[in-house]
This record gives sequence, structure tokens and C-alpha cells, in this order.
Amino acid sequence: MTDKLNDVDYYSVLNCDKSASYKELKQNYQVLIRKYHPDKCAGSPNHFITIDKAWKTLKDEKLRTQYDTYLQTQAEFDSAVVFAQLAKSDLIFNKENLMNYPCRCGSSFVIYQEYIEEEECLVECNECSNCLLIK
Repeated sequence: MTDKLNDVDYYSVLNCDKSASYKELKQNYQVLIRKYHPDKCAGSPNHFITIDKAWKTLKDEKLRTQYDTYLQTQAEFDSAVVFAQLAKSDLIFNKENLMNYPCRCGSSFVIYQEYIEEEECLVECNECSNCLLIK
């Protein structure tokens, strides 16, 4: 979905904002692909490859929606107030496949076993803005 090695923003790669139309994306892609094509540019072909990946992701409506969702999730993740961090191996679930973890506000985090299938998971407190990071 994205270049996780360097967290490339495909909209920035194509010099567009997130509200850009298909036509705008395509025009910018065509300008950039000509400018950075390996036959015309003596530099590294990596930028050309990144431009192509950005276009292939954003031109497809389904992939673009998935990418936009990913960006929104990352933004939420980056701005979260992490109260504590737990290892998946430390979690003990009850018969209903959930567990509660106390929050400093007096409420609790409700953690469902199915939530932690991702590499990292943020669970929000039921009452406040604190989050629990599960790795």
C-alpha cells in the first residue's frame, strides 16, 4: 500500500493534495514521469519507481480509498496519547475473548482478542482520550 521503508506520501510524490481529481493526478504523473524517466534523467531510478507506484495506487479508486484510510489511521495513530504499552504475549483473555485493563481516569480499556491481530494496535479508553498500545 505504501513505501513503509521511508513513509512516502503518494500525494506529495505527485505534487497533489488529497482532494485532487483523477485528471489532476494524471497530468502531474505524466509531467513527472517524463522528467524523471531513467532514459532522460541520469540520477537514480528510485524516484521514477516511486512516482509510478504513487500513480498506480491513486489512479485506482479502490486502492486510493484504501490508501486514504491508511493515511487517516496513521494520522490518528501518530496523534494518540499512549497511556501504556503492552506486549501481546502478556494479555490473558476471558471466555468472551476480551480483557479489561484499568485506565488512570478510573475507567478501563476493553481489549477484544480479534483487535490485536495487527502488528500494532491502539485501544481507546471508554471514558477519556488515553490509548493503550499493544505490540
